[in-house]
Amino acid sequence: GEGDDLVPGQLAVAIGSPQGFRSTVTSGVISGVGRELPAELTGGDTALVDLVQTDAPISPGSSGGALADRSGEVVGVNVAYVPPGAGAESLGFAIPSATVVSVADQLIEDGEAVHPYLGISLTDLTSEAAEGFGTAAESGALVTEVVTGGPADEAGIEPGDVVTAVES
Repeated sequence: GEGDDLVPGQLAVAIGSPQGFRSTVTSGVISGVGRELPAELTGGDTALVDLVQTDAPISPGSSGGALADRSGEVVGVNVAYVPPGAGAESLGFAIPSATVVSVADQLIEDGEAVHPYLGISLTDLTSEAAEGFGTAAESGALVTEVVTGGPADEAGIEPGDVVTAVES
């Protein structure tokens, strides 16, 4: 499935093999879409973005398993969870099916997958942030970080800039 029409509250099941227990199925709901898991929670150097969040338990060994909706349509591939010791319970994440299919198609066709990379971190511009940064913009995405040497840095984008439109 594409997974484009997922909504919070929709039923979901996570299939995997946690601790070697093959074909384990857990149930829950879609908790959110378009989520970001920061690098400090992934244990790596990069954040995971545009994820489907679920409260269906995902444990070590479940990564790579399917996240399916109540119709049995695969809507994502389980990729991560936040362990209970981090102060939360039942925070699981899956890569949306549309992303998985896009990457698979690229790998089959070209032998590599290419993703856009700007080298910035963004947050929604709030009225408080606009006032704090002294910008007249009323809406947009506030640049909070710029990766040194990245494409945005080379283009002259700086923390505090506000993105209000993007050319395609």
